[in-house]
Amino acid sequence: SDFDFVVSIFVRGDISADTLVDTVSSNDFEQGLADSIDEPLAISDPVQEVAVVPSPFLPPSSPPDPPALPPPPSTPPPLEDVVKTDIDCTTAAGRRILQSRRSLSVSSVRAYVAASLPSGVSGRDISVVAVPTRGRRLQDGSSEPAAGDDPCDFTYKVDIFVRGTVSTEDLLSIASSGDFSAGLDDFVAEPVGVSEVIQEIAVVPSPFQPPSSPPASPPPPSLPPGSSLLPTVVFTLTADTNRRLRALNSLVADQADEIKNGILEYNNDIFGDGVLGEPDVTFVPPSSFSVVVKVAPEFQLSATLVAGAYADGLSDLLSANLGIPISIASISIGLLEVAGPS
Repeated sequence: SDFDFVVSIFVRGDISADTLVDTVSSNDFEQGLADSIDEPLAISDPVQEVAVVPSPFLPPSSPPDPPALPPPPSTPPPLEDVVKTDIDCTTAAGRRILQSRRSLSVSSVRAYVAASLPSGVSGRDISVVAVPTRGRRLQDGSSEPAAGDDPCDFTYKVDIFVRGTVSTEDLLSIASSGDFSAGLDDFVAEPVGVSEVIQEIAVVPSPFQPPSSPPASPPPPSLPPGSSLLPTVVFTLTADTNRRLRALNSLVADQADEIKNGILEYNNDIFGDGVLGEPDVTFVPPSSFSVVVKVAPEFQLSATLVAGAYADGLSDLLSANLGIPISIASISIGLLEVAGPS
């Protein structure tokens, strides 16, 4: 024969190179090859080396990566029913300023709207934003006009998000009523009017998105037969004083009746005569008062709404009545066990 036949055995899998060299070098391998072929053959000494693998002996390439999955659809912003209206001052010709009433502002509009709606509407479902009506922009993105601004230079946009047990139709009816607009005009110092009330589906802006559901809490301990839990608003009143004037402007135990009467006056102004009963006022030495106000269910007010109204303006009224600066140091919602009839 005029040819040498070069045999390359690529070492792959479980058989080692040493095993292959020993097999090819054996007499049995050479004799078996000679027996299977007519021509006389000789096998040279096998060698082991590292060599480039020629095609088609290259190992198969890895399969191509699968196409990338499309990105998941973005979560659409939440949409809710919203009852909307605008509140602004009436014509300048009819303007009057009543110093005994609250100035028109985001906080005063929010307080009135919250107090005018049923207890099924939470304070966090009400959005009030002041928008300049004369081309000016609010500084620092604030929704509340600055102290030197004329409240009548703004339109107060009110959004009431429909949640809970109060329907859209009920909210439209309340906000569209003459009593609602007349009550607001009587509540604030400036003459105001309420624009047409509408309902639409709108994106819910933060922070007015509903909070995620809280983790399940253990059931409360069982109450004695006939007893019930009554929501309460609990807060602490203190005098705002510096060290130099503390002796002159401190609260003392003898002022308990004045504070109780001031809270009753505020309740009547905000919620109506007799809507909330007498508060429990307790002097806490050295110079503060602890107050508990019961929110009975027959008043159809939520404790959250009452607490918000207190935080919004009660300290101003008490400060004026007592002649010293008073603040609410803390406020919370509680529950009071009420014994059933014996």
